[in-house]
Amino acid sequence: MHPILFRIGTFELFSYGLAMAIGVLVSLVVLDSEAKRAGWNRDQTTRMVVFTFLMGLVGARIVYVFTRINDPGVDILAVLFNARAGFVYYGGLIIGTLYLAAYLAWNKLAVWPRIDGMTMGLCMGLGIGRLGCLLGGCCFGTPTDLPWGVVMANEPSLGHLHPTQLYEFALLMVTFGVLWWRRTRKAYEGELAVWFAGSYAIGRYVLEFWRGDSIRGHIVDNYLSTSQAISIPVLVVAIYFHFKLRKRAS
Repeated sequence: MHPILFRIGTFELFSYGLAMAIGVLVSLVVLDSEAKRAGWNRDQTTRMVVFTFLMGLVGARIVYVFTRINDPGVDILAVLFNARAGFVYYGGLIIGTLYLAAYLAWNKLAVWPRIDGMTMGLCMGLGIGRLGCLLGGCCFGTPTDLPWGVVMANEPSLGHLHPTQLYEFALLMVTFGVLWWRRTRKAYEGELAVWFAGSYAIGRYVLEFWRGDSIRGHIVDNYLSTSQAISIPVLVVAIYFHFKLRKRAS
């Protein structure tokens, strides 16, 4: 793996940071295409994506910090402001979604159609971000004898591990394909967001069984990770909104 792609003097280009930047750009392309199709203000849509992404970063870092609070001797402020420290995707997803809903309400824009559009961009962006995790050597899996096992640069002593980053990338790309196909066939506004939240919650819950990086935190040691604990209410909320929005549209 290649956590640092190259160095020029004191400048270092981190593969994870580059993947996040590419993910945001691809998300912008996806949402711009949807904005053009739906007749939205494209400049406003771009601003919406950028600020939602920034709030998502804040949320992802905050949740990561909470997973480190009980670590002995950890300096929480140092973790919070360390540019190389980690992120928890679910924190970014939840805080970013809450900010997006508030932004749409404040600007009196139709909420669910734009959340559907953002969901497609988010799905693609998260997938590309997982490639950054693979290159960066984080979010790795448990040991495996399967031929596609990978060795993490940061943890070479662990041997060949499940490439859980690629598993999640595949999950998100398949999900994106379904959402893109479904965008012109929706039974109700908000359907894409509901489908994504539900499918990601289930997929992430299952993938956690192959995750080997204990730093992400556990609610119940060795049984329920932080992400699995979050997946359960996310799935419940997705099911609730599915029936509520479908009933409203009928």
